[in-house]
Amino acid sequence: FSLEIHNFDLYMWANHIVWSRGFQGNSSTIIIPMADLLNMHTYNGAAETVSTFKFTSDSIIFLTRRNYEINQQIFVDYGKKTNSEFLSFYGFIFEGNVWNSISFILIKKRELSKLQKDLLDSFDLPINEFTIKRCKLPKKLIYSLRIQFATEIELSNENIKQLITSQFGINKQNEIQVFQQIIDNCNYQLNKFPTSIELSLIHI
Repeated sequence: FSLEIHNFDLYMWANHIVWSRGFQGNSSTIIIPMADLLNMHTYNGAAETVSTFKFTSDSIIFLTRRNYEINQQIFVDYGKKTNSEFLSFYGFIFEGNVWNSISFILIKKRELSKLQKDLLDSFDLPINEFTIKRCKLPKKLIYSLRIQFATEIELSNENIKQLITSQFGINKQNEIQVFQQIIDNCNYQLNKFPTSIELSLIHI
């Protein structure tokens, strides 16, 4: 391959075009002239007009949920994406995104006993990585940390499963440890973001 034609800059350009403008077909991503000009519009956190499409041998058919008038703009749905994905792929975000979420990864991994691992498995709980949606702490995060911070004596309680999922948790000390872990994790993530123009320039 000629490096004048096949170089990294052109590869990045092509990759960006495919990911930001491509449509997911039956088994591949397809670039469709003109169709990639369709915008997404939102209302109350959802696509105003959710359009789906299907492929034929020589065309693409868009199916909409409402009628359009002549000269009226047609909107499509870019998919159930987080604001981070919208920003990365399309260069925008929108408030009230019902699909918005963040990945919450624990910074401190704990050594777990067999009893703790068995309890986590019985509740089908993750250990280190969780998904948080719309500023609400998921129950799976709370339950998992309660188990991870519980002592062997606490875990031997015959009512431990009820305590793990109860409103007040296993006990006060365990609950303090759980939420201190969450606070430490949040502070660690927030401290990675620049807080001044000078720091922002360093990160560019």
